[in-house]
Amino acid sequence: MGCRGDDLKKIILNSRIIIFSLIFIFSLSSIAVAGNLSDFEDSIIEKNKRVKKTTKKSKNKSGSNMDSDDITAAILYGLAVGGIATMERVREGERKDGDALIPFARIDLSVQDVASDVVAFDARAEFGYGAFGAQVRRTTFNEENTKDVLDLLQSHILYRISPVEQFEVDLGLGTVTLNGGEVHSGVSFTMPVMVRFHEYLGFEYRPAWASINGNHIEDYDYALIIGSRFASLRAGYRIVQSWNNSLEGPYLGLALHF
Repeated sequence: MGCRGDDLKKIILNSRIIIFSLIFIFSLSSIAVAGNLSDFEDSIIEKNKRVKKTTKKSKNKSGSNMDSDDITAAILYGLAVGGIATMERVREGERKDGDALIPFARIDLSVQDVASDVVAFDARAEFGYGAFGAQVRRTTFNEENTKDVLDLLQSHILYRISPVEQFEVDLGLGTVTLNGGEVHSGVSFTMPVMVRFHEYLGFEYRPAWASINGNHIEDYDYALIIGSRFASLRAGYRIVQSWNNSLEGPYLGLALHF
């Protein structure tokens, strides 16, 4: 009886967490600030007109150089150890089939409410083995009033670190392409973080930073993951912003992982 009572308490607690999180995520839509697609594209493809502040450069001391070298060495060592631990998890069968973390293959599909007349359709595919992987993500923004369409394509080579089954952090380098009235490309960096609180509950944070024509694109994707092995629901909020415009709003989606 005691075990059943504890299980019931856990179920009630997890249900409250899920309900509260969903309410919080979708309540953000009321404060979303979304820009017109053409305005957003113009802010990216035009030359950066922001005034850059000049700063005085201070002379580096030899001690500070040594500290930075030590920090760099420690980071590289940590990345190497994390990658080795990730490969061992896969080789020894510690990673379960269908797990959302360090998947052999994963497909994410979602629909985002960006504004009253703008809807985004997003698809992401990830493939890999252990610490090494790759992903491609395409987001299509459709504006009903003007019939404008804006495509955002992101591709990254990933170095995946997941020494335990509850946590994963990736480092990715690749390209970004913006296709609206014109096609423009640039370099992109990403650092996704995934945390599993429970067998059926997790959280993902997928930021990406890119540069096109000297203008920066910042992409912040927050998602609550509800599900188990092989499939899960994603409820989140995504912000894609330039230096003076943004496209953002809540979304719902499905993830298939193998």
